[in-house]
Amino acid sequence: MKSAISRSWISMKEQFYILILLFIYRLLWGYFLYRFVRSAVIPVLLRYPDTHAGGSGLGRLLYYIEGQTALGGDPAVQRWLWLLLALSLLRLLISPFIRAGLLHELHQERKGERGLFFSRG
Repeated sequence: MKSAISRSWISMKEQFYILILLFIYRLLWGYFLYRFVRSAVIPVLLRYPDTHAGGSGLGRLLYYIEGQTALGGDPAVQRWLWLLLALSLLRLLISPFIRAGLLHELHQERKGERGLFFSRG
């Protein structure tokens, strides 16, 4: 057990560039997705009626009705949803290639070969 753990640590040290690439990929993806969602959610939340300043239930009801009509016919909302769908599809297409590269690298290491095999996967 101890030898397997030590071999794993050595393997991780040899493939440290892959860890850095994965960290940067996930960091950039999370940052851009956060900024994208934030650009759509903040304006919607700013339109929500203030209930502490004497707002009534009618204001909230009108807010929900406006939201329902905007989801059905506003081109800006539809464009935002299409962009979100396109980003999700892009992520679905990119992630398997990254995982294939990782598995190829691990397979080459198990065969005893060393080097930068990540890009060939």
